[in-house]
Amino acid sequence: MSWRLACQLHQEFGIQIRFWVDQPERFQALRDGALRGEAEASSVMARDDRPTPCSEDSSIMTDDEENQGIEILQLQEPFVVDDEMELPEVVIESFGCVLPESYVKAMARSSRPPLWIVLEYLSAEPWVAGMHGLPSPHPQSGLRRYFFFPGVCVGTGGVLREKSLLTRRDHFDSHKKANCWRAWGFEPPQPEALTMLLFAYPHAPWQSLLRLCCQQKQKTIWVLPPTPLAEAVRAFLGISLESVWRQGSLEIRWIPWLAQTAFDELLWCCDVNFVRGEDSFVRAQWAKKPWVWHIYPQAEEAHEVKLIAFVDRYVASVEGSNPRAAQGIRDMFYAWNGMKGVKGGEIRMEEAFEAYSGLFLHEGRNRNGTLTQGMGDPSAHWEQELRELGDLASNLVQFCQDIV
Repeated sequence: MSWRLACQLHQEFGIQIRFWVDQPERFQALRDGALRGEAEASSVMARDDRPTPCSEDSSIMTDDEENQGIEILQLQEPFVVDDEMELPEVVIESFGCVLPESYVKAMARSSRPPLWIVLEYLSAEPWVAGMHGLPSPHPQSGLRRYFFFPGVCVGTGGVLREKSLLTRRDHFDSHKKANCWRAWGFEPPQPEALTMLLFAYPHAPWQSLLRLCCQQKQKTIWVLPPTPLAEAVRAFLGISLESVWRQGSLEIRWIPWLAQTAFDELLWCCDVNFVRGEDSFVRAQWAKKPWVWHIYPQAEEAHEVKLIAFVDRYVASVEGSNPRAAQGIRDMFYAWNGMKGVKGGEIRMEEAFEAYSGLFLHEGRNRNGTLTQGMGDPSAHWEQELRELGDLASNLVQFCQDIV
């Protein structure tokens, strides 16, 4: 999400960005898909009118075309700050990263310290709106610091959405889908096949889903990016290098690692998207397809509170008019995350998916080959709610301008 935000700030607002990463190899996998594996680089971003390296030891990736005009540097220890360095106007500490102590001291010494933004994780919990935008001066230096919360509720910072995203999505036709599949090394799925993206953590109950999809009449195609889940499926099936596996009604496709810019197309090519974490969670909501979220697990089941808060908001628009649809979504999300039902009972994965599939995955297809929305699908109403919040980048820029 940090890289998406950096690109949008630069491309749509003309802001000069210096983007710090602590694991360049993982960042490059996310940026251009050249490497296989997880790509979740932590980062610190700064707005700067004249980018200047903070350390001679920093490894700078300078290809402007690949980096979309953004200066990218490696965050190293010790982090050396030149006293002559010209500080930026705004520093963003994103998603749990911690600014190096030497950099904080340099900010404190400056006659015009940067505005310090702590960009927090997204949550639908009610307390978020009350905390969004509040000042929190740094306890040692006294530097002005503000918390900025992405969110799906009124009073939060919203979620990322580039200006062109929805237009690109709406013009993504069957010809473009076919080109994507061939570029990834596969023939386009047959119209009768149900295509499922499985981008989840390996502890998801995928084995139950595997058995069900092999046995049911509906021809199904699983699409697996190169993640630990994909390797767990390979190990379970006893295969290594094959890119396709078939048994019964199920076909599994292992696709290559894609650049982040291609991830939206992957979502649009699939009929239902199982996504994880935060970035793919947001992109799935803009894809306007049936989807299921696998939230990152936290100690003492804190993640369950966050998931319940989100699902309650997501299904609110159909809770009254179509309670069966709302319950189908709730059960599917809960079962995929290993949670108990609202009344404390166990939810079987097979039963939850069959109910979810019956509600949302057996409709007809439009001329672009996309499943038409089932009765009770909240995605259209939800999209409108998100749009009314404004997008995260625009809200962040306005927030900083109001303070500065």
